[in-house]
Amino acid sequence: MKHARIVTILIGLASMGEMSAGAPGSDVDLRLSLLVDVSGSVNDTEYALMMTGFASAFENSAVHAAIGRGDIGAIAVNMVQFASLTQEVIDWTLVDDAVSANALAAILRSTPNAGLDAPGPSTGIGNGIGASAATFPGSPFSSDRNIIDVSGDGVTSVGTPAATARDNALAGGITTINGIVISDDDGEILAHYEDEVIGGANAFATSAATFEDFEQEILRKILAEITGRRLGSFPIPAVIRQAHLMLVRNGYQDINSRLFRLRAGERGPGPETLPGEVYRAPLSDKGGKGGMAKGGQELLGPPTTTWKRWEVFGSVGYFTSEVDEQAIVPGQVFVPGFDVDAINGTVGIEYDVNRNWSLGAAVVGSDGEADIDGGSDIDIQDLGLAVYASYFRADAFNAMGAPADFWADLLYGYNSGEYDTKRVTVGGLANGSTDTSSHLVEFNAGLNISNGSVIHGPYAGLAFMDGEVDAFTETGPGAVSYPEVDIESTVSTLGYQVSFPMETARGKVVPQVRAAWEHEFEDGPVTVAGLALGEPDEDVAVFGAGLLWQFHPDAYAVLDYEGRFGDISESHGVVLRVGAVF
Repeated sequence: MKHARIVTILIGLASMGEMSAGAPGSDVDLRLSLLVDVSGSVNDTEYALMMTGFASAFENSAVHAAIGRGDIGAIAVNMVQFASLTQEVIDWTLVDDAVSANALAAILRSTPNAGLDAPGPSTGIGNGIGASAATFPGSPFSSDRNIIDVSGDGVTSVGTPAATARDNALAGGITTINGIVISDDDGEILAHYEDEVIGGANAFATSAATFEDFEQEILRKILAEITGRRLGSFPIPAVIRQAHLMLVRNGYQDINSRLFRLRAGERGPGPETLPGEVYRAPLSDKGGKGGMAKGGQELLGPPTTTWKRWEVFGSVGYFTSEVDEQAIVPGQVFVPGFDVDAINGTVGIEYDVNRNWSLGAAVVGSDGEADIDGGSDIDIQDLGLAVYASYFRADAFNAMGAPADFWADLLYGYNSGEYDTKRVTVGGLANGSTDTSSHLVEFNAGLNISNGSVIHGPYAGLAFMDGEVDAFTETGPGAVSYPEVDIESTVSTLGYQVSFPMETARGKVVPQVRAAWEHEFEDGPVTVAGLALGEPDEDVAVFGAGLLWQFHPDAYAVLDYEGRFGDISESHGVVLRVGAVF
């Protein structure tokens, strides 16, 4: 029997071919050691259910996607079995695509119980942790994340105390020890795992009531370990709500560079007085008496005033944001972390009513994706319409002993979005589609103080957004119906800018830097119909820098960057805007 078991394992490992080979020092995103209880309390049927659960997890497309989303796109896995004794039954194996993951699953299904049980107490969790930790130094792979995943149905009854082995393993370089308990008792075994087995960064323990439930729980657990996030469940409208808030605010940010130019005192050419045209007096004019010109004499006509009141403009930009996970019930319910990447653009027109007032309108669009920790994602398409009015008065005040311009701007925007969701569940992917809509009202004002070649001054703003994510129902395994979710935001801004207008041989150039503090008044935790939606950043530091180039009397370009830094999120946006007057 022993020889047959060894032959089976060797044949399985040989079938892995190049997959199990790794050059010494090969980097992977994660080294994961599966530590499995095979003590006397685990019969053959239960053992088979456990191994089927492990195999099914690595056959799952959600696991393949999660591995592929890693920085390197590869993990290394081994398996150690324990009772009173221990044995490594699967050596370190590279998993970097669906083929290698399915091959590992085949090995897992064919790996027999190592028969490590002995008479008397035989659940040596501490022995198992020590044996698992000992396999890491000799691994042909390296990683900053090294996890031991313990599966069992009992408390430590023999050998090294679990807490001692845990502390030694963590001190020796293991990043995290997690646990999954197979038990329907009153929580004694789970409490033992939580108190004495698990430890390290983001450690957690979970449970499956029966061995039949193990397959579902181990999939969730392995997904959490691959992605580096705590186990839990989440409502996907939470991500949609936050993504919509960010994309709308970024898309409507400084349409037509009007705020950039107002802060720099650059409103456009305005009225222009041209000298009169030169013409010749008619030849029929004979005299020259009484101030009359002789025929054929060159004369200068009266001056004329022109005003190019219209302007067309367009922009294209890139936006990226990273939002951290928010734990609602630690270890159980959370709003997951996610990244948003989007391309946005605007086209529009502006009209100067007079020397002080301008009116404008623009179409705003965004196309992007939110990648959610754990393999879920959302495809995003947003389209909006904005109208605005700007006021500028030169030398309106004296401030700090220098003349100061005053400017103000009011914008209204309506936005509609389509969000197609793919959420990872234990059974596969649940798909959904929903729409969003929102109204944005934003007011900004500031002073421009002129000191020599520098224009600087404070500015402030207040923005209100109100909208909703429509109710929708997913399709596919694990589908969920979600209620309508409100989108509400009230944000104040206080900032200061410095601009440096310069005349060059190639036109006027205006570098600008600015810094601001934003405060969100709708800053409490949000729940809808029992769904935890997390909370936005209460305070955000905003830094911006840009360059305006008036390369033609009637045309300009602005390249602008803005970064936003909060406790929960960080985002960066860069945009190129161009405009021409006529």
